[in-house]
Amino acid sequence: MKPILVATDIAYWQQRRGNEVRIERLIRYLTKHFRVHVVYIGVSHPPHATEVKYHHLPPATLSAHLAAGLLKCLPERFFIRVIEWLNRRGYTRTLSYFRSEATLNAFRSLYSEVKPCVVLIEYIWYAFLIEVVDARKSLRIIDTHDVMHQRMKRYGEFGRIPDRSCSEAEELALLKNFDAILAIHKDDATYLRSRLDNNVLLVPHAEEVRPGFYEHHLATRTANDPIVLIYIGSASDQNKDAITWFIMNVWNEAMASRFRLNVWGGVCHQLNNLPTGVKVHGIITDVTNAYAQSDVAINPIRFGSGLKIKNVEALAFGVPVITTTIGAEGLAIGEAHGLLIADTPGDFHHQLETLTDPDIRSSFSSGALATIEKTFSGEACYGPLVHLIESHSLESQR
Repeated sequence: MKPILVATDIAYWQQRRGNEVRIERLIRYLTKHFRVHVVYIGVSHPPHATEVKYHHLPPATLSAHLAAGLLKCLPERFFIRVIEWLNRRGYTRTLSYFRSEATLNAFRSLYSEVKPCVVLIEYIWYAFLIEVVDARKSLRIIDTHDVMHQRMKRYGEFGRIPDRSCSEAEELALLKNFDAILAIHKDDATYLRSRLDNNVLLVPHAEEVRPGFYEHHLATRTANDPIVLIYIGSASDQNKDAITWFIMNVWNEAMASRFRLNVWGGVCHQLNNLPTGVKVHGIITDVTNAYAQSDVAINPIRFGSGLKIKNVEALAFGVPVITTTIGAEGLAIGEAHGLLIADTPGDFHHQLETLTDPDIRSSFSSGALATIEKTFSGEACYGPLVHLIESHSLESQR
């Protein structure tokens, strides 16, 4: 099997955030076709794995290494408070923060040792690593996850300061150096193709459908049971904003008599003084049990960008989703796809009322499963990338 080298500063094996789930799913699929080496740049320790060879490099500077290590040692609720404190003071890291000659030299040595046919870099922050990659021997690919400068703009529109930032010119200048660019949804792909001559591949996030899962749940429900809503979110700024906005602007006493809202994940540590009918459950390691109790998934996200992994995940379980226009980016809308749009409190009330009918929920569930199976299977998402790598490998042997 041909060796490929994946570089990331995301501790994706923790599986706490959408980007971690995406990277893990992508790497898992690639191991079926290639010998995968993962270069992790950070302070956590990758787990032992037989299907992946891990290589550990420290982050940019000693001070960054020590600071990140200290933060990781804090209980999550204190970690969140530190991050919020930094955000209030306008702390953000630019591209220069991540660049390190020591990291670059260490990566150069590793590249010479592994001799990969492909170098795949997660996010633009470590795009500088391809400076040591021989373009005659290795295909250079970057997984963007988001068009970052657009993400920063949306944060700014809501008065938020992201922890990482770059300009459009900086981002495009980095991306043009790669042989192939991975876009997470069609709007990102369209934008990148309009600005760059590079090969842009649409590579979303794969999920496995769970046929019968939601129908089994519906069979246990009675007409008198409240409709159970679910929100799963990590301790990010956009997640806190989303669920707080929903509780303050959509949830009311009348809803509490007919609905229940279960909140899971790191965002729970940021919620206090909750109204009747809203319950927090904290960190979750297996979402299966949470979805097994749920009638409708909500994602009232108001800013951010990229494909919303939590939406794809809920649809794969057959759970109907109500999200915002931003939350639906990269997804098909309507009953045939299991997803409804709501941008205002009135919209949410209307769409929730629609889904109180169990027959309609069942129809939405069927549409969700069909869409995931067709558009978000492993082959549909990652097949084009595997084909590109295999084609390059054959070409390089000639």
